[in-house]
Amino acid sequence: MANIEESSHGVPRGAFMEVLFAEKAPPSSTPVNGVVSSDDIVDPSRSLWFRLYVPTSAVAAADAVPVAVYYHGGGFVVNSPDRKPYDDLCRGLARELSAVVVSATHRMAPEHRCPAQYDDGFETLKFVDGTKIDGFPPNADIGKCFLAGDSSGANMSHHVAVRAAKHEFQDKIGSQIKRDILEILPKSATNAV
Repeated sequence: MANIEESSHGVPRGAFMEVLFAEKAPPSSTPVNGVVSSDDIVDPSRSLWFRLYVPTSAVAAADAVPVAVYYHGGGFVVNSPDRKPYDDLCRGLARELSAVVVSATHRMAPEHRCPAQYDDGFETLKFVDGTKIDGFPPNADIGKCFLAGDSSGANMSHHVAVRAAKHEFQDKIGSQIKRDILEILPKSATNAV
């Protein structure tokens, strides 16, 4: 029987999900399936970090490669970029798309209620835009930035994109997101967030 950990509010932490996704995968500076990975800290006070996946083909390419920011699922209460299923998924995305993938984490509920997760997702996007990141290839084109996620992570990518449409980024990231989000959302939706 799995040991059920409780949050500070006495709510059981999805023990089944924790056991299911318990295996962690460390970052690898040696290519695994053609992709290297590293962990980068966004904000240590919030334990906010991301795992960077860079396909070796992107480093060798002369052309610019896109950047994908991926938000994991888990109902805002479980999972992280270092869980084996997400590590495998993001490594595969980086390799198959020949794109740099940033797999972002966030603070967990119920200790951190929504919209803390959206705040964290947006903070990571701003960090990627405005910070020189070790291991980020020079041909990674932040102007070709895409947001993605599964389950609650897909929800995060939507809310982060809406916020991004109203933010002035340091690099070219904002122009791509603004153009894309304004094409699919009515004006009233971008004003509401």
